Amino acid sequence: MENITTKIDSKVIDLNIINSTTNLSKDYIPIAEFKQELGISDGTLTKWRELGLTVIEVGRKIFINKKHLEKFMRKFEV
Repeated sequence: MENITTKIDSKVIDLNIINSTTNLSKDYIPIAEFKQELGISDGTLTKWRELGLTVIEVGRKIFINKKHLEKFMRKFEV
């Protein structure tokens, strides 16, 4: 598997983590799992949302669509 990384707001993320970890292997990722797996804070998530990362809100639950996440992260590929 090729090593693909993206740099968003000075954070370098390996895109392969999206497909290789158990928690992020679902189509819809709970926001808490997403932040934990990538090691990002609420502030970083807010910045990423301002940059175009979309989320899905169902009541009080917030999810990220895996396909939308990959598309968003590829915009910042290095």
